Amino acid sequence: MMINNNSIHDPEGHITYKDGRPIRVLSDSYMPSYVHLMESGLYNRLIGNGYMVSHRELDYGTLQPMLIPFITYSNEWSFNQLKDGALLTLTIQQLAMEYGMSLKDASTNNIQFIGSKPIFIDTSSFEIYKEGQPWQAYRQFCEEFLIPLSLASYVSLECLKWRGVSLKLASKLIPKWHFMSGLGLHIYLHSLASKKRTLPKRTYISKVGLQGIIMNLYNTIDKLPTPKEETLWSNYYDKTINYDLVDSETKRVFVKDILTILSPKKVLDLGCNRGLYTQIIANESDYTLALDSDYQSIDSLYRRYYGNVLPLVSDLFEPSPDSGWMNNERASLIKRLVHFKFDIVFALALIHHLCFKGSIPLEQIALFFNQLGKWLVVEFVPELDSQIISMTRTLKTHHLYNKEVFLNSFKEYYEIDKAWELSSSKRVVYLMRRKDG
Repeated sequence: MMINNNSIHDPEGHITYKDGRPIRVLSDSYMPSYVHLMESGLYNRLIGNGYMVSHRELDYGTLQPMLIPFITYSNEWSFNQLKDGALLTLTIQQLAMEYGMSLKDASTNNIQFIGSKPIFIDTSSFEIYKEGQPWQAYRQFCEEFLIPLSLASYVSLECLKWRGVSLKLASKLIPKWHFMSGLGLHIYLHSLASKKRTLPKRTYISKVGLQGIIMNLYNTIDKLPTPKEETLWSNYYDKTINYDLVDSETKRVFVKDILTILSPKKVLDLGCNRGLYTQIIANESDYTLALDSDYQSIDSLYRRYYGNVLPLVSDLFEPSPDSGWMNNERASLIKRLVHFKFDIVFALALIHHLCFKGSIPLEQIALFFNQLGKWLVVEFVPELDSQIISMTRTLKTHHLYNKEVFLNSFKEYYEIDKAWELSSSKRVVYLMRRKDG
């Protein structure tokens, strides 16, 4: 299955797949730039700093890049993930100019994450720098990185869902007093200059001048404040009354014991919130993907835990769809999750939210989990739990929700291996094995 095919826009370095692995094919016209990248020392500098994926040359103009464990897209990133991707792009542009090169594009699609570390993936983005030329990717960078970050800082976190916001729209949405900062140059004045296209003139900008603009852009983004916008679930663990200290510690022990027994390599943590259990999972596995719909929760996890955890923002009711040209450039989140083949899926304190918030029947939830991994750790929350009582004041499910329906729905796909009851809350944590696993 093709997971990522954004390279169709680049005639000089498209991606194809061989035995499930990505292969980058360079055009003859791009070879002078590629040779300069490799022989100038820039490639070795970027690899040595951990800024870019390495590759192996298979043949003339044919590269096999290192594998990215899980492909993501910018609408699935938290504020600081997008910010780190932006700063990495600008750092690479500055380094490229030191070696006589420049980035010809600055798309968010050029950035991926290995765990919590951003990394640049597009080898054919580098071109030989020509003295006097402006940065070709400047507008794209502003629309895909700077503007969504600025809107998230000063308008709403929801703006992180937007891709490629125009300069014109951004200059209307961002409060004007913020344009006294670098935003005035990179958004407002940039927008005004973009309108004057009737008699275009060749713009000359010195290398030093261009480096100054890039540094100003870097400082502008670096100073953007992390949004303090409080979300529904960002303080869940501080406010919840569903667990006493004994139950909370018991649940931690359950999770640790399961991981010790199964020794998983790849784990999916659904509804991870700020990562109370994600960090336990990460300590016992090679790679952990943690999903939650709450931007602040994911950002908190991303900033606190740097390592083999990849936190992503995703609403399971509306996950990222297939998108791009003919819906074939970027695969949906569900396709990517199924393709990854997790060893264990954790769904702690999640299914009652799916049932009551989205009115999803339990049999559909069981079917969904069944596609994702061999083992399932799922928590059943009884009807008299304080969380459900609170939820049902305003939310009603159209489907039956009780322990019997839960067990019957999941037993269609799983064998129950173990079950632990939390004595105070009467919640039950189940370890289940997929029947075809």
